[in-house]
Amino acid sequence: MAHELTPTVRQTVPSSNRALTESVKFVTAPSVRRRFHSAEGFLLIGLILLLSAVMLAFGGLVPFLGEQLRTTSLRQNQTKALYLAQSGIMQAIYDFRFDGPGGIDDNDIRLGEYAVPSDLGAPGTADDDVFILGGEAADFLLAAMIPATFSTNSAGGACGGSQRHRLQNWALRNVLQTNTLPTGMLMRFSQVAVSWEPALPGEGLIRLDFNGTGADWISPGCAPVPSGSPPISIPAQTIPSSTIWGQNRMWFATTNMGSKDWIEIAFFMSDGSIRRARYVPDPRTASSASFTIKAVGEVRRGAFPFTTWRRLQAEYRLNDNDTNVNNLQEIGNITTDTALQLNPAAPAANQRPGLQELSQRQP
Repeated sequence: MAHELTPTVRQTVPSSNRALTESVKFVTAPSVRRRFHSAEGFLLIGLILLLSAVMLAFGGLVPFLGEQLRTTSLRQNQTKALYLAQSGIMQAIYDFRFDGPGGIDDNDIRLGEYAVPSDLGAPGTADDDVFILGGEAADFLLAAMIPATFSTNSAGGACGGSQRHRLQNWALRNVLQTNTLPTGMLMRFSQVAVSWEPALPGEGLIRLDFNGTGADWISPGCAPVPSGSPPISIPAQTIPSSTIWGQNRMWFATTNMGSKDWIEIAFFMSDGSIRRARYVPDPRTASSASFTIKAVGEVRRGAFPFTTWRRLQAEYRLNDNDTNVNNLQEIGNITTDTALQLNPAAPAANQRPGLQELSQRQP
């Protein structure tokens, strides 16, 4: 019996193993596949989320980078515009102090636009960076009181032969190349006002002479016009371009004017602007001898299509120590005028600052 069963055992055991194997295959293979596919799905979802996050971050970064680039370009253009405005001031000072080739220009200033050559276009084209010189008539009236001196003389006319103090030898100069637009402007005044400190009773202005020794205005009846009086109307005075009037005089009713702290004359120009000049006896170099330069630096090209400009004003003071009117252009610098230093209570119109920025434009 045992001998007969042996083959049976040998036959059934492999059969059971095959069945078990098939059963294991049937049970485990789909489960493993399901788990594998599930892992693939999670990986795909994670990748999609990661890509979405990157795209969102990049989408937010692009406008930020664009704004940063725009800000950087704007700052560069603002700096360029400032340098251009400074170049305009330097150009005006150079033109004032030196003749052009062959004596051309004769120590004067041309207003208007000065193109800066560029490899991006021919000079003078619309996309050029430029500086522009401009301003009011009073800006370019150089009223130099440094050469002024006092003398005692008879005013004559209605004022008779009495001895009077006169402040003489102060200079007026038109520093522009021409009296006409676009490169110049008319240099004309028809009103003046004179003031001084300290002001005492009985003192007053009685006569004015411009560009020579002839009287251009005499007070009616030789009545003294006190310090701080309203502007006096006089015959219109026009100073030609690039011209110096070296002999101008103010006559007073008394002979004590040489002891004043200061004497000031204001010129009311035909365009409504006002120029003030102050005589200071001590120190002489504290007296007025300056004109104003206004320059705009304009950047018309850049990384973005917008124009940026900055506007500067400089008071160019001629601080020559001698009293020769024709040498006043020899020594000068950009400085703060003395009006505020001499009289802290002086009106704002008297306080003419040195180099300062007036305004700027940005998009």
